[in-house]
Amino acid sequence: MADRDGNRQLTLAEKWAIDAMAYNSGTKVKTGKQPCNGCMYQIKGDALHCGIYTKERKPKPVLFGHEKCPKYREEK
Repeated sequence: MADRDGNRQLTLAEKWAIDAMAYNSGTKVKTGKQPCNGCMYQIKGDALHCGIYTKERKPKPVLFGHEKCPKYREEK
């Protein structure tokens, strides 16, 4: 299905083909994990809240792993 400008959404197979071409051309892939893993305030099964952020959600930079949480404390 195309939008009003004539552009269409790529299929999953097309997206994978683009990814494969990028990897073959030497693209570096950056992967990471949620920084909350291993924190003593982490609530298992709840990615949006923890022992510090109980009433509001975690800030987006912390939630998506762009910044380390200032309240992070390693589990003992």
